[in-house]
Amino acid sequence: MDDDDRFDHPDFQQRYEQQIEAYEEEKQAKAAERQRRLEPPIDLAARRRT
Repeated sequence: MDDDDRFDHPDFQQRYEQQIEAYEEEKQAKAAERQRRLEPPIDLAARRRT
């Protein structure tokens, strides 16, 4: 096990909290991107060949 990954490492708690914060920000950014990309549904009937 890498020494930085050990629970008794002095900076473990701080790095853990930073990772959680970065994950939450990434999650919010992805959710905002999904909301931004909402497009009207495709009208399949209009696209049918007759």
